[in-house]
Amino acid sequence: MAGPEDIQMNETARPEARRLPSLKSLPESESGRLGALLDSARYSEVEERARHLLERLPESGVLWKVLGASLQMQGKEVLPVLQRVVELLPDDAEAHYYVGSALEDQGQIDGAMSSYRRALELDPDFAEAHCNLGAVLRLAGKLDAAIASCRRALEINPFFAEAYRNQGNVLLEMGQPLAAVESQRRALEIRPDFSKAHNNLGIALQALGYSDEAVASYRRALEIDPDFVNAHSNLGIALQSLGRPDEALISYRRALEINPNFANALNNLGITLQSIGRIDEAMASYRRALEIDPNFAVAHSNLGGALREAGQLGDAEASCRRAIEINADYADYAEPHLNLGNVMRDLGRLDNAVASYTRALEINPNYSDAHCNILFARNYISAQPAEIMLAQARLFGEIARRQADPYTDWPNLPAHHRCLRVGFVSGDLRNHPVGYFVEGVLSELSLSVPESLMLIAYSNHVLADEITERIRESCHIWRSVVGMSDERLARQIREDGIDILIDLSGHTAHNRLPLFAWKPAPVQLSWLGYFATTGLATMDYLIADPWTLPEAEEDKFTEKVWRLPETRLCFTPPKVVVNVTPLPALAKGHILFGCFHNLSKINDAVIMLWARVLQAVPGSCLLLKTKQLENAEVRKSIVDRFAANNIDASRLILEGFSPRAEYLAAYQRVDIVLDTFPFPGGTTTAESLWMGVPVLTLAGESFLARQGLGLLMNAGLPDWIGTDADDYVARAIAHTSDLPGLAALRAGLRQQVLDSPIFDAPRFAGHFEAALRGMWLRWCDDQVVACKQESQSLPMKTFLHVGCGSKRQDQTTRGFNAPGWQELRLDINPNVNPDIVGTMLDMPAVADESVDALFSAHNIEHLYPHEVPFALAEFRRVLKADGFAVITCPDLQSVCQLIADDKLTEPAYNSPAGPIAPLDILYGHRASLQQGNLYMAHRCGFTEKVLVAMLQGAGFAGIVSGSRGHPHFDLWAVASKAALSEEVLAELAEAHFPE
Repeated sequence: MAGPEDIQMNETARPEARRLPSLKSLPESESGRLGALLDSARYSEVEERARHLLERLPESGVLWKVLGASLQMQGKEVLPVLQRVVELLPDDAEAHYYVGSALEDQGQIDGAMSSYRRALELDPDFAEAHCNLGAVLRLAGKLDAAIASCRRALEINPFFAEAYRNQGNVLLEMGQPLAAVESQRRALEIRPDFSKAHNNLGIALQALGYSDEAVASYRRALEIDPDFVNAHSNLGIALQSLGRPDEALISYRRALEINPNFANALNNLGITLQSIGRIDEAMASYRRALEIDPNFAVAHSNLGGALREAGQLGDAEASCRRAIEINADYADYAEPHLNLGNVMRDLGRLDNAVASYTRALEINPNYSDAHCNILFARNYISAQPAEIMLAQARLFGEIARRQADPYTDWPNLPAHHRCLRVGFVSGDLRNHPVGYFVEGVLSELSLSVPESLMLIAYSNHVLADEITERIRESCHIWRSVVGMSDERLARQIREDGIDILIDLSGHTAHNRLPLFAWKPAPVQLSWLGYFATTGLATMDYLIADPWTLPEAEEDKFTEKVWRLPETRLCFTPPKVVVNVTPLPALAKGHILFGCFHNLSKINDAVIMLWARVLQAVPGSCLLLKTKQLENAEVRKSIVDRFAANNIDASRLILEGFSPRAEYLAAYQRVDIVLDTFPFPGGTTTAESLWMGVPVLTLAGESFLARQGLGLLMNAGLPDWIGTDADDYVARAIAHTSDLPGLAALRAGLRQQVLDSPIFDAPRFAGHFEAALRGMWLRWCDDQVVACKQESQSLPMKTFLHVGCGSKRQDQTTRGFNAPGWQELRLDINPNVNPDIVGTMLDMPAVADESVDALFSAHNIEHLYPHEVPFALAEFRRVLKADGFAVITCPDLQSVCQLIADDKLTEPAYNSPAGPIAPLDILYGHRASLQQGNLYMAHRCGFTEKVLVAMLQGAGFAGIVSGSRGHPHFDLWAVASKAALSEEVLAELAEAHFPE
């Protein structure tokens, strides 16, 4: 499905830039009267008066021009009148200008350009003609000439709002949306009530990814002009992009009330309806658009996508091919090729699907959806060389990298054991296989380790259901990111302080893989929704397990492989009540095999092997159940493919979609499920085992091909794994020959798998949390190594400034700005841009004995007493053997003396204590004004005696203390690891302690 198409730039065909006709040659009485009517926009009266005067003066070119202007302003047929004007006034610039406007109204772009150019030959300073020429040049695709015309209009008239609007439109088409925004805003500074500029500002903001701001602009346009049909449609597009489909529907329907034949609005209405699952209504909307415009290629393509979702694959193929046929002359439209590829994939014509995706990429090499679909489709094809998959994935990764601006540093504090903020990005947190696997895991993570993990979901789908709500309850924060640009989402993730960002989609529908190229989080990993490499160099890890990914296959991935100890998948038991029934074969006397996979997995090699199984097990039949089988053409194709392998149609049972409870109940009729290859089942295998039906799988070599093996080994069913095609058939014969054993297995299988790792969510959650913590520790350690390497490259002496915020060239650091010293800043607040984000209590990014001098001014008193030893121990750890620390804080004894002496009458910032009032020190900044900042409070009770005792307790061998600055306020201490003399320490203090 295409995104909302054709945001309406030109709100009407009629040019906005108008100049009322000159009336100089008319008698003064008539020119005054007509001028007043024109100025007040009473155009019907102008028309009536002009016609009356023309009865007396039929050869007056000016009157004919006035008549033409009045007709044009009323939207009436005007061209014959204007042609008469040109005959009478061949050298009148206004006459040619009005002809150009009329031709533009009728879509005759070349003729309009010629007329505007003739007007400018006659009057080179005709600003309105320059402006309108720019507009038609834009429509003709001559963008450089268009921008030149707009700029010339603005040179002539710098306060020409319409010229700024046209210039903004051209800049947007030139790929300069930021400049377009500025141009539209300039138009609105001149004309605040310019509804069309508000609309075009919205379009430019939307191109920048600022959909919320675009909504505001469209709404402002509609406040000014409530019947502005294109603004209603554009508002719908913006609301749809924000994941607000119900509001979008209202906007589209309002546009269609104003103009029922608005094909673009009908197409976009269909897109919104389709996005919320109202497929029949969507198809009706697309078809109505096509009744209005039978050559509307986008609507044909979107109809094809909707027909595919409805299972009408033959009609879907026809619609996509019609879109391609119409669009043959427009090489920049790749969408119908993508949609056709999806139809081909559903029909099982995988080579044709890959060819369609490849064609889409030839048209648009940066089309990420086509890259994802071709990678996904190749997973279905047997004997697909791993080298091709990896090369295609790397190409996607490189394109994503070029379109991103990756972050290379993060404000996240690299502390080993703090609570981690973990983000999950997916469009499938709902009634979907990803939802089935992630629901129980997230529930356990939220319950079992709330002090260790904070879970944040970034949902990329407008649909929500009961599974969505349960997943939402397990998350500390839930964000809908539908329509949010990758750049803006990356910024949001950084603002959320995400430590580990997890992709749950890979190259499947509704993915946000290009976002991960921005590297918004320090650790990123791929898990669950995909089974091959993403191709992104910025994806750090891929979650696997001991069964699914042999070490020999690791070079097929751009990610590092992190194996969980048992399984990478943990299924949530269905909430519906569907019982396991006795083995059907005991009552029926024959085996019913089954497979409920997507039909795309059933390739020719699979059918050939299944045919061998059916032939080897007399009387057996095969039940296939999937949505695609609702289509008669697809059913016939399956029957024909089995017939080619000597299996009669009488041995096949073909069924389509059922609601989940009925779908699970269908397993009650099946004795054994036959798995596909090289794309085995995941969800269907877990569901089958939960229903007591064993699955016969074929072990492959790749990560994907071993998915069935991993599930069955964890379920305790190694006897159901075939090593090759012959072994697969032999195991089918052996299991069907032992019906009592098969019946006993069925009776106990649900409990067996519920007790296994693939259904044990608490057990899996523990392994998963340990993996996340392990990845985090590795990242933290990497930061320490990087810091050590940086320290080794620094000048001989390093000065660590603790809690200083941004680097300041003032007396705070004056002593350490001398040659031979380099300052390293550490602060808890990442927003002040320190060199290192950290606290006094935990500075893992600062290597042991890497600092020559440490300065901490007015930090340590904000700690509680039990915390101070930990901070001082960190200070001592990072100092070199001959290093020293300078620590300053308020002297509480002096502060209390100020209070006792009643010296608090002066304003807080003129008190004897200096810049901070004594009450601030005791209770928090500006406590007396009830604007408290408790972090200013003196929590430790430092006096000279207490400070020295604390430093001695931390193991500092040399200490000297005293007061600097105002005697009632500052307390300072210089301490070193070595037992330096007080004279030396005093000298250090004198040299380096700020005055």
